[in-house]
Amino acid sequence: MQATDLALITDAIRMAGKIASGYVGRSAQAWDKPGGAGPVTEADLAVDSYLKTVLMGARPDYGWLSEETEDTAARLSRDTVFIVDPIDGTKAFITGKPTFTTLIALLHRGVPVLGIIDPDNTKSLPPAVAASTGLDVLSHALESYTAIPFDQRPRPGRPIL
Repeated sequence: MQATDLALITDAIRMAGKIASGYVGRSAQAWDKPGGAGPVTEADLAVDSYLKTVLMGARPDYGWLSEETEDTAARLSRDTVFIVDPIDGTKAFITGKPTFTTLIALLHRGVPVLGIIDPDNTKSLPPAVAASTGLDVLSHALESYTAIPFDQRPRPGRPIL
Protein backbone atom coordinates (compact mmCIF):
# COMPACT_ATOMS: atom_id res chain seq x y z
CA MET A 1 0.00 0.00 0.00
CA GLN A 2 1.27 3.44 -0.88
CA ALA A 3 0.94 6.61 1.19
CA THR A 4 -0.68 8.35 -1.78
CA ASP A 5 -3.52 5.81 -2.15
CA LEU A 6 -5.95 8.02 -0.21
CA ALA A 7 -5.43 10.98 -2.57
CA LEU A 8 -5.62 8.76 -5.66
CA ILE A 9 -8.85 7.09 -4.56
CA THR A 10 -10.44 10.34 -3.35
CA ASP A 11 -9.80 12.05 -6.69
CA ALA A 12 -11.05 9.03 -8.63
CA ILE A 13 -14.19 8.61 -6.54
CA ARG A 14 -15.12 12.29 -6.95
CA MET A 15 -14.87 11.99 -10.73
CA ALA A 16 -16.83 8.73 -10.61
CA GLY A 17 -19.62 10.57 -8.80
CA LYS A 18 -19.68 13.19 -11.56
CA ILE A 19 -19.87 10.47 -14.20
CA ALA A 20 -22.79 8.79 -12.40
CA SER A 21 -24.54 12.13 -11.89
CA GLY A 22 -24.37 12.70 -15.63
CA TYR A 23 -26.84 9.85 -16.03
CA VAL A 24 -29.32 11.18 -13.46
CA GLY A 25 -32.42 12.77 -14.94
CA ARG A 26 -32.21 10.82 -18.15
CA SER A 27 -33.11 7.23 -18.68
CA ALA A 28 -29.97 5.19 -18.23
CA GLN A 29 -30.37 1.80 -19.81
CA ALA A 30 -30.86 -0.84 -17.12
CA TRP A 31 -31.14 -4.61 -17.13
CA ASP A 32 -30.96 -7.49 -14.67
CA LYS A 33 -27.71 -9.32 -14.06
CA PRO A 34 -27.75 -13.09 -14.55
CA GLY A 35 -28.68 -15.34 -11.66
CA GLY A 36 -30.88 -12.80 -9.89
CA ALA A 37 -27.86 -10.69 -8.88
CA GLY A 38 -29.86 -7.47 -9.19
CA PRO A 39 -29.98 -4.62 -11.66
CA VAL A 40 -27.13 -2.92 -13.48
CA THR A 41 -27.15 0.23 -15.61
CA GLU A 42 -24.96 1.75 -18.27
CA ALA A 43 -23.90 4.25 -15.57
CA ASP A 44 -22.60 1.38 -13.39
CA LEU A 45 -20.49 0.18 -16.30
CA ALA A 46 -19.24 3.67 -17.22
CA VAL A 47 -18.16 4.35 -13.62
CA ASP A 48 -16.59 0.91 -13.31
CA SER A 49 -14.63 1.36 -16.54
CA TYR A 50 -13.38 4.80 -15.48
CA LEU A 51 -12.30 3.60 -12.03
CA LYS A 52 -10.54 0.51 -13.35
CA THR A 53 -8.66 2.56 -15.94
CA VAL A 54 -7.56 5.23 -13.46
CA LEU A 55 -6.86 3.11 -10.39
CA MET A 56 -5.23 0.15 -12.10
CA GLY A 57 -3.34 2.52 -14.40
CA ALA A 58 -1.81 4.16 -11.34
CA ARG A 59 -1.34 0.90 -9.39
CA PRO A 60 -0.83 -1.93 -11.91
CA ASP A 61 0.57 -4.18 -9.19
CA TYR A 62 -2.72 -4.07 -7.21
CA GLY A 63 -5.60 -6.48 -7.68
CA TRP A 64 -9.13 -5.56 -8.77
CA LEU A 65 -12.53 -6.79 -7.62
CA SER A 66 -15.67 -4.96 -8.67
CA GLU A 67 -19.37 -5.70 -8.64
CA GLU A 68 -19.49 -4.95 -12.36
CA THR A 69 -16.34 -6.68 -13.60
CA GLU A 70 -15.94 -10.42 -13.97
CA ASP A 71 -13.77 -11.69 -11.15
CA THR A 72 -10.54 -13.50 -11.90
CA ALA A 73 -8.12 -15.43 -9.72
CA ALA A 74 -5.39 -12.88 -10.56
CA ARG A 75 -6.37 -10.68 -7.62
CA LEU A 76 -5.63 -13.51 -5.18
CA SER A 77 -1.90 -13.24 -5.91
CA ARG A 78 -1.81 -9.50 -5.13
CA ASP A 79 -0.91 -8.04 -1.75
CA THR A 80 -3.21 -5.06 -2.24
CA VAL A 81 -6.66 -5.17 -3.85
CA PHE A 82 -9.16 -2.49 -4.85
CA ILE A 83 -12.75 -3.49 -3.98
CA VAL A 84 -15.28 -1.37 -5.90
CA ASP A 85 -19.01 -0.87 -6.03
CA PRO A 86 -19.41 1.68 -8.86
CA ILE A 87 -22.96 2.57 -7.86
CA ASP A 88 -24.09 1.32 -4.47
CA GLY A 89 -27.85 1.74 -4.55
CA THR A 90 -28.50 0.94 -8.20
CA LYS A 91 -32.23 0.48 -7.57
CA ALA A 92 -32.41 3.99 -6.05
CA PHE A 93 -30.32 5.32 -8.94
CA ILE A 94 -32.71 3.83 -11.50
CA THR A 95 -35.72 5.47 -9.82
CA GLY A 96 -33.95 8.84 -9.50
CA LYS A 97 -33.60 8.81 -5.71
CA PRO A 98 -30.44 10.57 -4.47
CA THR A 99 -29.45 7.71 -2.17
CA PHE A 100 -26.76 6.09 -4.28
CA THR A 101 -23.01 6.53 -4.15
CA THR A 102 -19.69 5.02 -5.17
CA LEU A 103 -17.77 2.84 -2.72
CA ILE A 104 -14.09 1.93 -2.86
CA ALA A 105 -12.21 -0.14 -0.31
CA LEU A 106 -8.58 -1.13 -0.26
CA LEU A 107 -7.42 -4.41 1.23
CA HIS A 108 -3.79 -5.12 2.07
CA ARG A 109 -2.93 -8.77 2.65
CA GLY A 110 -6.61 -9.51 3.21
CA VAL A 111 -7.17 -6.74 5.76
CA PRO A 112 -9.38 -3.74 4.93
CA VAL A 113 -7.19 -0.65 5.35
CA LEU A 114 -9.20 2.04 3.61
CA GLY A 115 -12.87 2.55 2.80
CA ILE A 116 -14.11 5.61 0.93
CA ILE A 117 -17.59 6.76 0.01
CA ASP A 118 -17.96 9.55 -2.57
CA PRO A 119 -17.63 12.62 -0.29
CA ASP A 120 -19.55 14.89 -2.67
CA ASN A 121 -22.50 12.51 -2.98
CA THR A 122 -22.58 11.86 0.77
CA LYS A 123 -23.84 15.41 1.33
CA SER A 124 -27.20 14.38 -0.16
CA LEU A 125 -27.60 11.45 2.22
CA PRO A 126 -28.95 11.68 5.77
CA PRO A 127 -26.09 11.40 8.32
CA ALA A 128 -27.26 8.00 9.58
CA VAL A 129 -27.18 6.60 6.06
CA ALA A 130 -23.78 8.11 5.34
CA ALA A 131 -22.29 6.63 8.53
CA SER A 132 -23.88 3.26 7.85
CA THR A 133 -22.72 3.30 4.26
CA GLY A 134 -19.17 4.26 5.25
CA LEU A 135 -18.99 1.13 7.36
CA ASP A 136 -20.70 -0.72 4.53
CA VAL A 137 -17.64 -0.07 2.35
CA LEU A 138 -15.51 -2.22 4.60
CA SER A 139 -18.29 -4.79 5.01
CA HIS A 140 -18.57 -5.06 1.23
CA ALA A 141 -14.80 -5.45 1.05
CA LEU A 142 -14.72 -8.23 3.61
CA GLU A 143 -17.67 -10.00 2.07
CA SER A 144 -16.30 -9.76 -1.45
CA TYR A 145 -12.76 -10.73 -0.59
CA THR A 146 -13.37 -13.45 1.96
CA ALA A 147 -16.89 -14.52 0.95
CA ILE A 148 -18.04 -14.25 4.57
CA PRO A 149 -21.85 -13.98 4.55
CA PHE A 150 -23.27 -10.81 6.11
CA ASP A 151 -24.77 -12.55 9.13
CA GLN A 152 -21.47 -14.28 9.93
CA ARG A 153 -19.15 -11.23 9.75
CA PRO A 154 -17.39 -10.07 12.92
CA ARG A 155 -19.07 -7.05 14.49
CA PRO A 156 -17.48 -4.32 16.61
CA GLY A 157 -18.55 -4.23 20.26
CA ARG A 158 -19.93 -0.74 19.75
CA PRO A 159 -20.72 1.30 16.64
CA ILE A 160 -17.81 3.14 15.05
CA LEU A 161 -18.94 6.60 13.97
